[in-house]
Amino acid sequence: MAMFTMSQACQLYEAGNFQEAYAAFRHLIKDNPRDGRMHAMLAYLEIQVGGDLDEAEALIKKAETLDCPEGYYHRVRGELTQKKGQHEEAVREYELSVAAEPSVSNLSAFAMALSDVGDKRSLSIWEKVLEKDAKNCKALLYCGWEAENHKEFYKALGMAKLAEDLEPSNPAVLFAIGYIYNSLKWYQQALK
Repeated sequence: MAMFTMSQACQLYEAGNFQEAYAAFRHLIKDNPRDGRMHAMLAYLEIQVGGDLDEAEALIKKAETLDCPEGYYHRVRGELTQKKGQHEEAVREYELSVAAEPSVSNLSAFAMALSDVGDKRSLSIWEKVLEKDAKNCKALLYCGWEAENHKEFYKALGMAKLAEDLEPSNPAVLFAIGYIYNSLKWYQQALK
């Protein structure tokens, strides 16, 4: 196996090369068995590569006993419980991750988990993501989707149009705009 530095392993992760990042962190953890964040990262990657969820749970439990940042720990616990289909528990874990570290990533995961259980707070959480990162196309689309679900069609359309300004050829953006126009048309007809 090739030797990896922590920087290289993180670059693999950030590039979305989860299998390679998983192998790199597996190698690195042997030299850093007391690094809680590394255990949590390995647990996260175990989940992402479709690995053993029991192994992921053991790794995250180990991370909790070590020096792992609370926001990161709860974020990975949220991923794990969500993967296990325990959506209400995932919401609680993501909420704890946001309380400890209100990053765009943690807020986004929390908002998505809220959407999964039909919790209307998801719209306000996506709006918080946009307060932190106004050019987050994904957040604009999800915020628009949640607004459309609340029958706030013009708000939804505004969000989708902002996303279109950022990524004019993104198929998801174009689909969202068409979908919202169609929903608005049907809603207006229903009111007649």
